[in-house]
Amino acid sequence: MEQLAGDLSVSAHTIRRDINALCQEAKLRRLHGGAEFIESSRNVAYEARAVLNYEAKKAINLPRVLNLKAARAVSQSFCGRPAG
Repeated sequence: MEQLAGDLSVSAHTIRRDINALCQEAKLRRLHGGAEFIESSRNVAYEARAVLNYEAKKAINLPRVLNLKAARAVSQSFCGRPAG
């Protein structure tokens, strides 16, 4: 990133911020030491899709996880097993 920042006459922070924004838009995929362009016509591997828009996916799933844990605790308490 340092070389890219120097080549473009911007800070490394700017490069990181822009790469993060492009990853959030699913236009780039982070790799060790950099990032690569995601071609929209190419089938993206599951491992790559799993991390795309991770925060949004987590926010969507969190209420379901909390409801599942609450339902499990209630069920276990009625069955005589300790909750948790």
